[in-house]
Amino acid sequence: WAGDPLRAANLLRRRLLGPIAMATQPAGRGRRLLEKAQLVLGHVLAVVIGFILMVFGLGLGVTMVMLPVGLVVGLIGVGVFVWGLLGHLGEDK
Repeated sequence: WAGDPLRAANLLRRRLLGPIAMATQPAGRGRRLLEKAQLVLGHVLAVVIGFILMVFGLGLGVTMVMLPVGLVVGLIGVGVFVWGLLGHLGEDK
């Protein structure tokens, strides 16, 4: 095991710490928790960005010249906002 430093470190840790070194959680629990947090954060960001786009589109729509651009930006904002709220509704994971 002298050629593999990672294997040597794991063996040393197991011998020194024994049962203390064993994980208290199942191996996939932390990963699932991280995936759920990432999903929630993505939806929260979508809601915030969608709201900002809606307000920006409303501001652009006030002037007659920018009304077409404001409508498009506002509708994109509505779509992003609704996706952020209801994006994975009905999916089983």
